[in-house]
Amino acid sequence: MKKIKIISLFIYSLFVFISCSSQEGVVGKDAIQSLKPVKQAEMEKSDLPYNLEVLVTNVADNAYSNKNSFKLFVNKQLIQPQNKIDNTTSDYIYRLKLMPGFYDIKGVYYWNDGWKDVKTEIKNKDLVRIDEKGITMLEKEIPKDWRGIVQGKDLTFNSSYKSNDQQNLVDTQHANGDSLSPTVKYQPGPPVSNRVKLQINTDPVKCEVYINDELIGSSPISWWVNRSKVHVVQVKAEGYRTGIRVVPPEEMMSEEKVVVILRLDQLNPGIPAQASSNETVRSSLNFQPTDTVRVDTSSIP
Repeated sequence: MKKIKIISLFIYSLFVFISCSSQEGVVGKDAIQSLKPVKQAEMEKSDLPYNLEVLVTNVADNAYSNKNSFKLFVNKQLIQPQNKIDNTTSDYIYRLKLMPGFYDIKGVYYWNDGWKDVKTEIKNKDLVRIDEKGITMLEKEIPKDWRGIVQGKDLTFNSSYKSNDQQNLVDTQHANGDSLSPTVKYQPGPPVSNRVKLQINTDPVKCEVYINDELIGSSPISWWVNRSKVHVVQVKAEGYRTGIRVVPPEEMMSEEKVVVILRLDQLNPGIPAQASSNETVRSSLNFQPTDTVRVDTSSIP
């Protein structure tokens, strides 16, 4: 009887240990040993260091989204991000080496609506196929307004695939795939050492966003720009004054991401939609077809 009690205690302790360990989450390099596919696929050899990349952006910031966070689950197993995370981290990056097959992948975004904590799931429309021929990429930019309130209910990942015969990953950027953005636009990024991502959040949301006189999509949206150039962000919405913000190179030199928050003033009937007085830039700005912007800086307060 004593031996049975000892064995039972040992089994219970082992179960508790495994349960606690599973809460810590799987690290990318351990995924191939820890996670098995829901549905098996053909096995092929590959030298790729990882075959799944998940990028979730616009998670938290130093303003109203402070302490917002994100968690990724593969087959209901918590996954640890590659990058260091704190309560203001905007981008969560995951890179996993998985066995070929089909996986159940979802994310959970944790935020606060001012009264209570809220959880919003980010799903895929089906199981995600992983193989050894290339890298499956899942991306999601959290659609939220300047207060950090999530816009939309049914959030899904944007998926893409990079085959093994492509020698370099090409960074692509697009507006939200949800109803917030009617235009989907793809943008190759500048060289890694000379690029920075602008995150544009607005009040109200769903504004037209222009960078250097080019329409890039609807807010909220992020966009790669050259950090050594001056960039002019314009935000337009019917019934509101146009918001303008000039982002000089000095603001971008040491940053990986620059957050631009623009709150538009509502118009009274019959008043033309001129730019907000505190962000006015002379209309004489002449934008070139490249990413170089010439600005009369003497006119900027």
